[in-house]
Amino acid sequence: MRKIILLGILALLARPVQALENADAEYLHIEKNYTLDKTGHIRTDYSHEVRLLTYFAVNRALGESFIVTNPEYQTLTVDESVTTMTDGTRVPTPENGFNEVLPRFVHQAPAYAHLREMVVSHTGLERGCTVRFAYHIDTRPGLWPWLMGEEIVGTDHPVRRYTVSVQIPNGTPFHYHLFNSAVEPRVDTEEESTRYTWEFENLDIQYPEPHHAPFELTSPRLVFSTCPDWNTLTAELHRSIDADCGKPFFPEDTAWPLDPVSRVLSIQARMVRATGHVNLDPSLIGYRSLPARRTWNEARGTEMDKAVLLMAMLKSHDPKLALIARTVPFAQNVPTLTQFGKPTVWADAGRSLFLRTDQVQTGLLDVSESGKRVLVVTSKGAEWMELTGRGMDHRIQIRARLTLNPDFILEGRLRLQLEGAFHEPFNGPEDPAAAVRSKLRPILGDVQVRSVIPVSINLQSAVYEMDVSFPAEHRRIDETNRVLFTPVRSAVDAWGLSLGAFNRSETLALPHPMREHVELTLKLPENMKVTGLPDAVDIEGEGHFSQRWEEKDGLSLTRSVTLHNALIPPEQYDLFRKLIQTLTSESARTLVLEIDG
Repeated sequence: MRKIILLGILALLARPVQALENADAEYLHIEKNYTLDKTGHIRTDYSHEVRLLTYFAVNRALGESFIVTNPEYQTLTVDESVTTMTDGTRVPTPENGFNEVLPRFVHQAPAYAHLREMVVSHTGLERGCTVRFAYHIDTRPGLWPWLMGEEIVGTDHPVRRYTVSVQIPNGTPFHYHLFNSAVEPRVDTEEESTRYTWEFENLDIQYPEPHHAPFELTSPRLVFSTCPDWNTLTAELHRSIDADCGKPFFPEDTAWPLDPVSRVLSIQARMVRATGHVNLDPSLIGYRSLPARRTWNEARGTEMDKAVLLMAMLKSHDPKLALIARTVPFAQNVPTLTQFGKPTVWADAGRSLFLRTDQVQTGLLDVSESGKRVLVVTSKGAEWMELTGRGMDHRIQIRARLTLNPDFILEGRLRLQLEGAFHEPFNGPEDPAAAVRSKLRPILGDVQVRSVIPVSINLQSAVYEMDVSFPAEHRRIDETNRVLFTPVRSAVDAWGLSLGAFNRSETLALPHPMREHVELTLKLPENMKVTGLPDAVDIEGEGHFSQRWEEKDGLSLTRSVTLHNALIPPEQYDLFRKLIQTLTSESARTLVLEIDG
């Protein structure tokens, strides 16, 4: 019995030791407390205790702390900043270790020059030391109409204990939702207030690895709000928008395309190119925006500022502010702006357009937004949309009749169809050959294209016909007259997804779902014949891969690859490992040719 107990203790100790093997630091405790009083004042308390394990943590990662505030509404107080060295010596941060500076992101943005950043330089640092740091921010009424928050629980270092609490006056509406965790809050009710407390323990490192799903999709994520409902939130946000452009922004003789969609996209491109970006947390300015005219005159603004400016420029198209959820899991019961990402502008141009503010847009909607919830801000209240199936069938389809010459160059006629993420709509590009070549290279390699004919181009898809030539991948088998010949690859190759990615325990994130369909007819030289064809493949599930080679009027290949979802949870790893392994294997791609003479 004593032996069993000892083994159990060792097993419990093994996990922290393993978690620290590759860690630069370990947080012993992180605590965040939000307190709302009856007058509307909000106090935010933050503290952490972290042990530094490597020189990287000492010199770069955790040697300084940064806090950005809005002094017009907020007062920052640092409560504690002290380092305990390995010999027990306590080293408080000296007075010159606290420096208030202008945040880097508001340089050349006079509208936000009142913001300040406190830089705290911790002292007495060495490997094995422990830093205790705590501060609180008092926020006066007027900055935020309600207490709204989001906590993504965890860091890129292991955390032993992580505490989040929210205290509100009794009778105040309070909505919350916790994603990716079953932790329930402890509720403590006092005479005038109620406190909700969430405790998390032994949180693993969040590794920023390739193809790792965003932390907010896999880590515990708490959203909360004291706003009564979405209509109240929408009405407040609508009142703050000043999209009155005054005089026209452009000379009356500005030549815009007559087609409504092209016109809207041209105006969006003009706005993006004419205005710089101020990358600040919208909560620092109460989720407000500058008047459109000021943003235009200063040629710089936040994402919300630029959205309001674009609304002013598109007045004839009945534009509305549209907020797109950052993630597909969405808490409809929690009315808070923290659930949304970059604001967009919804415009009616004969079809719905959702316009970004940070880069020139060529299609209806950015690929990453497919499947998400959208809150449209109107004077009448909240309007909801879902961006499912809006031209986001990410498809590449190739049909080609090719001839292989004795130098292993494939050439012939090819028809290419692109949709969704593979398609970037354009009208009359200077070099259409370069545009289609970039889409073909992951599959055909160093392809050259000539005589490109756009059969059809619209915002959802494009079809081209062209002449192509490209060197076929091949290698001789030892000193024999047999050659391993690989005519085509897959667009999946361009993602760089290795089989090692499936050895992890986290959700994988691919760039997007996809459908790839290839039909080839190959004519071989008279001195070559096929002695070995790949076996037929048919894999079904959340992903699909089928392939057939036939000797009929030459060689013919029919191959289809479908990945239904961009996020792959660990329980689907076995299927996807098999799919990717088969798709990228030499045995599935390679023919054996015998050369006479």
